Amino acid sequence: MEDYYIPKVNESEHGYFIDNVSHIFNDNSRVYDYESGELLCVFLKGVLPLDPLDDKIVKVSKSISNNRGNASGKMDIKYHSDNIDYFIDKPDLTTGKKIAHDGTSTRSSAYPVRKDGSLIKRTRGNNVRSVSVGSFNATNKKGGITPCRLTSWTQRNTDSLVSLDPIMRKCEEEFKKWIPDKYEEQVSFCNKIDKWRIRGSIFSTITLNYDFRTATHTDKGDLKTGMTCFSVREYGEWSGSELCFPDYDFGVDVREGDLLIFNPHLAHCNRELQGTGRLSMVLYCREKLIDCPETEEGIPPPPVEHSQPLKE
Repeated sequence: MEDYYIPKVNESEHGYFIDNVSHIFNDNSRVYDYESGELLCVFLKGVLPLDPLDDKIVKVSKSISNNRGNASGKMDIKYHSDNIDYFIDKPDLTTGKKIAHDGTSTRSSAYPVRKDGSLIKRTRGNNVRSVSVGSFNATNKKGGITPCRLTSWTQRNTDSLVSLDPIMRKCEEEFKKWIPDKYEEQVSFCNKIDKWRIRGSIFSTITLNYDFRTATHTDKGDLKTGMTCFSVREYGEWSGSELCFPDYDFGVDVREGDLLIFNPHLAHCNRELQGTGRLSMVLYCREKLIDCPETEEGIPPPPVEHSQPLKE
């Protein structure tokens, strides 16, 4: 294990794609902020088991999402269906102003206008293949507050999460070994949200991305005192898509079986992906789950199986 101390050199603007960083890590590494000594990430080669994922997990990872905000980049018509003509900045065809739709706009979401002239009265970002499984905290939308809940897919497919047990178990083991203070913080938090964590783990939520090149963003909903575990699976031939931290001018080449444990509140993004078949898994804990009431009207409690301890 090599230790590196790297100065912060940028303050990245979010929502833009970045390809150029000075260094890509390919071997076991711990990276720290040069000034503060804060741990940025730990990279571990080939430590994760390669037990097959349930087919339903692979399938749902290819679901289309248009609500990933800055991570999906600035508005670009090429990421939308053929029936979308242009975008406007507010939900009014009379007063709404057109925005650039070639990736040069400053906006990562807008109101789409169809080719028949009709308006979609809900903001959308670019279409990407990304979905979250596990638990989600309450969200406040125009239609009212959506309470704390398991995602709809999770409610229907709880048994499929069992195939993630070996990965979660090993992530926890390595997390505890290399970053014990942050690990204990996350354990303490998860003990307080017990029914919302995935199968007794220290993770409430897993985001699955398929061939999704992210633009610069931070993961605002993640536990501030915790860390994120990141891994990939390979379902085709591909290269590139290294996970980069542009403020520190480095990236990490995470391949199948590798584990990256990192601070999700640092700006991060992916370099360009060549090929197809890259499924990434982002395991983390959502901080606002601590605010969930003991009961949520209108939403069934998590199935008993969802909170069962991981299999050894």
